[in-house]
Amino acid sequence: MNITDKRGYAQRWLFSPRHVDNLIARGLPHLKIGKRRVRILIDEADSWMRETYGTQYRKLCARVWHTAGTTEDISSR
Repeated sequence: MNITDKRGYAQRWLFSPRHVDNLIARGLPHLKIGKRRVRILIDEADSWMRETYGTQYRKLCARVWHTAGTTEDISSR
């Protein structure tokens, strides 16, 4: 079972942590621990994203274009 926090889930999808808060408000499955801590079950949350938005997690593209027109290989990150 893979569990992460809001920041980790945001990094997974390239979202901001605030956007994850908005997704939680819309129904993203999560576990609330105490008053402030939130943990997200990755498999359930990804399934919810797929059902709600028709999207699925995909790894980052292997290359990112920079403004100078050069590319940097980020597959090793």
